[in-house]
Amino acid sequence: MSLRSANVLMSRQLREIVEASVDDIVDFFRHKHERAQPALVVTVQVREDARGAEGTAAFTLDPPVSDVIRAMEKCVDDVADADKNFPSIELLVRPKADPKQPFLQGCRVQASDAIVRNAKASLREVFEAVRPAAEGCLDAFAEYADLFNGVEERKCSELIDSTVASGPGNTKRTLNRFTKEVQRYQELARRARLSVAPVTVALPVFVVDCKHIVDDIVARAEGFAD
Repeated sequence: MSLRSANVLMSRQLREIVEASVDDIVDFFRHKHERAQPALVVTVQVREDARGAEGTAAFTLDPPVSDVIRAMEKCVDDVADADKNFPSIELLVRPKADPKQPFLQGCRVQASDAIVRNAKASLREVFEAVRPAAEGCLDAFAEYADLFNGVEERKCSELIDSTVASGPGNTKRTLNRFTKEVQRYQELARRARLSVAPVTVALPVFVVDCKHIVDDIVARAEGFAD
């Protein structure tokens, strides 16, 4: 009887710890949002399926905000589930015993409990509030989409093909065309270095890292120029 009572008491205490931990997760990100302080880094990258994409559709945040939300929800689930194998008092007192219930179960936090559902809803609200600003950072790169979606690659191929087809009699005209294209790519690279969004953009909850995408744009433009 005394062991069962101790189990119930310990189970209640364990539930309080789990509930406090879930609340701490929510409070941490809510605090960061309210004070406009970043907590997580997301990186601007070219989409794997960028071919044929136009404007900002050629770029994405890594990880996407939707993935961050799912990860935070899983974090809450993991915290709520962390107490499932907490040993009972009987197992602690008599480790060689074979109790019918070796783990604390009576007051466990369940995924369907209000505290878990409310925590997930609060986290979704925090991240959805900053999603527009985070994804808005992609706008600065829209003009460079053609470097990655196949458009500039096609232009280069067409220029080379037309040069071969025109024969040796149009050397000056051909050189002028190549010079203009090289200068255009060099200008794209220069503009990307100087005028694209800052290397990092600090937002509530997120820091958007733009360094890698700027390096990719410059390398791609210089590659076409070469």
